[in-house]
Amino acid sequence: MTIEEIWRKKNDKQIEIASREIADYSEKVQQIIRAEILRRGMLQPPLNTTVSKIPPHLPKLKYASSLDRFLAYFTDTVIVSTLHIAIIYGFILLNIKPIEESIFLLTIVINTLLDWLYYALLESSPKQGTLGKQAFQIVVTDSKGNRISFVRSTLRFYTRFLTSLTLGIGYIMILFTQKHQALHDLFADTIVIQKSSSGRRRQSP
Repeated sequence: MTIEEIWRKKNDKQIEIASREIADYSEKVQQIIRAEILRRGMLQPPLNTTVSKIPPHLPKLKYASSLDRFLAYFTDTVIVSTLHIAIIYGFILLNIKPIEESIFLLTIVINTLLDWLYYALLESSPKQGTLGKQAFQIVVTDSKGNRISFVRSTLRFYTRFLTSLTLGIGYIMILFTQKHQALHDLFADTIVIQKSSSGRRRQSP
């Protein structure tokens, strides 16, 4: 882990304290602290410092490619579908016929709840992504790069149904929107970025 990565993992309070004691650090660390202050939109750098020395190699938010998002989605679909089949198989083992109307509706409800918890819990977790997204090193954040809450993740999940109703247009928007957002990302104010560019760890509402 590089020194830049170490400082990116520090919370805002630690960065604020470091900015007050910036003279006690080496010149390189001072530059990293100033960069973190600006990157997080916190207080301006101390008056006795200059912004021109901010290391240019500090990562900025890099949006996930359409291919990575598709492959992650495909992987998640396989995982969730496997769970759905397992539930149906469980009913069969219990001698319950899934084709009966009441059991069929119950299966739909269970599968919907399962999908919701899978996406909402994982995307709002410290991993910031489903198993598919983790496999392709991409994460879900708010529009500023912060970790999203369970409520926002839930909103993102259910507005995906609206995206699906657009006959694919809601997904194609990824290619044309400034932040590579699908329709459900616009509703939830979320973006999907490369994990390597995610340095923020505050949780947004």
